[in-house]
Amino acid sequence: MQTAVLSHPADTLDLIADCGCTAAIFDLDGVVTRTTHLHVRAWQRALDEFLRQAAPAAALFDPNVDYPRHLDGRTRMEGLRQFLASRDIDLPAGQDDDARFISLAGLGTYKNSLYLQALETSGIDTYADAIAFVERLRRRSYPIALATSSKNAPLILARTGLGDLFDLVIDGNVTERLGLRSKPAPDIFIHAADQLGRPLRECAVFEDTVAVLDGLAGLAPGCAVAVVRDGRRYAGGNFHIIEGFHG
Repeated sequence: MQTAVLSHPADTLDLIADCGCTAAIFDLDGVVTRTTHLHVRAWQRALDEFLRQAAPAAALFDPNVDYPRHLDGRTRMEGLRQFLASRDIDLPAGQDDDARFISLAGLGTYKNSLYLQALETSGIDTYADAIAFVERLRRRSYPIALATSSKNAPLILARTGLGDLFDLVIDGNVTERLGLRSKPAPDIFIHAADQLGRPLRECAVFEDTVAVLDGLAGLAPGCAVAVVRDGRRYAGGNFHIIEGFHG
């Protein structure tokens, strides 16, 4: 499969049909909702505060490098492990009610509190093209799942009124309960496809994280679709690329 940028208004639906896909799975942040920048700001504040106190010699958080490399798409705990390992820092797992800087759970809870504050202040923006495309798929009776590492998905779906768009929601709460590996491992998509009653190779998966897309492309060639937003560019890979949803 050749990497392609598809921009014709009818191409998104044609793309998944041409690939033999009979179901669709969507990521949330950066694909359906415009909330990635709020995550980045919350991570930067939480991690910089932690580093200044616990490891003042360590490099501070670089949103252009550290977010896509260590945090994007992963659960809070796994993302923190990845980031702190890059600074040679090891924290115990801990509990959610720990003080903010003594454990992974405490630091993750602090970051999430900052993110939730940002949602209250800024509101939750959505991508109209994604919502229109999901509605278009529903009219054609495609089974549709949402697969996200976020534990805040129920809150976001409730506030945006998007919950009824999806037949199935697999979020960070489900991932934790079932013991599924965090993205970029494909477990969440395999489980979503199984719950939709389809093999993964028949599910178009719309994502914006390169590591996730690379893993999906290796497992189920033809199903991985990179959604490009806000001028972001991918160097290339064995997946399709779309500049938003068209049709």
